[in-house]
Amino acid sequence: IDDVVKAVLAAHDAPSPPQHAYNINGSDTVQVGRIRDLIARQLPAITAMIGPGLMDGVEIHGVMSIEAAARDLGWTPAISFEEGLRDYVEWLQHNRY
Repeated sequence: IDDVVKAVLAAHDAPSPPQHAYNINGSDTVQVGRIRDLIARQLPAITAMIGPGLMDGVEIHGVMSIEAAARDLGWTPAISFEEGLRDYVEWLQHNRY
């Protein structure tokens, strides 16, 4: 969330960005199995299973480049997926409803 807010502020502060939309995402591609492993490390009581694959009709999109955001807005992600997930889990543990 911190990286996304910084990207939005960078877009807001840019005098005249040449694009109307930018990809704002992390710089690493994270596989579903890795996400499951990271969640299991953070929340050992959680059991997560991964199914056999994509459902019929699901489209696969390629990696979204953040080069334009870096070039035009001066924005690059500062927080790794693992760090962001850890911070989010910690936030959830302190902000239960």
